[in-house]
Amino acid sequence: MIRWIVGVGAGALLTVAGLIIILGNVEWVMRLAGSATALPNPESGNAVWIGVAFARVFGAALIVIGLLTSAASRLEDRAARQIRVPLAVGLTLLMVLTGIQALAIWSTPAAWVLWAIVAVACGSVFTWGLTKTALHGAK
Repeated sequence: MIRWIVGVGAGALLTVAGLIIILGNVEWVMRLAGSATALPNPESGNAVWIGVAFARVFGAALIVIGLLTSAASRLEDRAARQIRVPLAVGLTLLMVLTGIQALAIWSTPAAWVLWAIVAVACGSVFTWGLTKTALHGAK
């Protein structure tokens, strides 16, 4: 039950973070990521707008990962163990890269909140498939 609550909660947080990135006011979202300047007029090939477009794609990926995490947290036993490894590897990679970017580029509290959300999701996935038998041995 706790695994399900944490998994659904982590998935919901990832989904909400993705929705904020996609649907939020562009300048507000870019300020959350550390942009100190006003956005130039949108034009093809402009580096700032390429970054905005990539952020929106990243937001969509967060939504997908959040929905998968929430849905998969309901799985039991063998199914949970089978989805756990690829999801845990992906979330670990996302957590490491988000932490690196938060430290090196973004340097904002919002970046560390995003890192914490990914870290909680990653931690919740690592607990999947751990049954009483796996923890305490077969009886």
